[in-house]
Amino acid sequence: VGFNEAASEDLLQRLEARRDPVKLNAHCFWMMWQYMAVGRFGDSVATCDRGIELADLIGSAPVQYGSIKAISLAEMGRFDEVRSAIEQEVTDDDHPFGQSMASLARSVYLVRLGAWAPAAESLSDTLERAEELSRVWMKYWAGSLLAVVAANLRNSGLDHAPTGPVPLPAALPVFGEWLVGLVGAEIALVEHRTADAIALAESTLDSSGSTASRDAMTALELIARAHLEAGDLEAAAAAADRTLAMAEPVGFGTLVWRARMVKALARGESPAEAEAEFRTLADRISEPELRWWFERQPLAPN
Repeated sequence: VGFNEAASEDLLQRLEARRDPVKLNAHCFWMMWQYMAVGRFGDSVATCDRGIELADLIGSAPVQYGSIKAISLAEMGRFDEVRSAIEQEVTDDDHPFGQSMASLARSVYLVRLGAWAPAAESLSDTLERAEELSRVWMKYWAGSLLAVVAANLRNSGLDHAPTGPVPLPAALPVFGEWLVGLVGAEIALVEHRTADAIALAESTLDSSGSTASRDAMTALELIARAHLEAGDLEAAAAAADRTLAMAEPVGFGTLVWRARMVKALARGESPAEAEAEFRTLADRISEPELRWWFERQPLAPN
């Protein structure tokens, strides 16, 4: 079932007016996922907060709420708020699924930072927990991220990092093969197969239509980076412009600075604005070892 934003928000208002906290809580839970999927991360965070309030009111454990909030915050680049959001997850012994969700949220955050070694460790934990609980969708998500992490570790040439030895990609657990879609596109770009990366990302973009979504924005930004690496500066700038048109209004901070950097490099303009945005994000990372990884990204300013 698709997400009809207007109809869903109208129902939300009607449930608020009826003062029906049980149904309202259930609707908020559905909407926090939908908002995240379409890239309305600020609305996802606000809906998570509302859901946590309602769960407390009706005496229900808000399992997943804090983790969904943390993932949306990570996408926005509000890195300094992620830990506290994960701490809102229900992770006591009676809620192993909440523990798994907290692990997934931490993993997504680390991948967004480009902290490949810590992400590999965290994702291995997430995948193991998902396997124990038979959550196929979570195994799929963690497995896809692990494939991207493994590709980046292979490409990094690192054997040590601030936190110790870098894991060998071959030693990481796997869940399926990732030759298509956004995961395949990201791996292709890491491996410098720019034509494959563009084709795979464009196929994902075609399937999503022109509607703004997290996947559509991610695909466009990846296409921009691939065209830049391939030397097609006009196409890189055009894809970066399209990314910014979608990502800026929703505050997709982890994409915006890169898209702005690609645009500046493609057009031979000053990257000062992109560099300032990058530094703002970096300053929100309190752990020195994670900031070290974040600052190693290919487009990161020196």
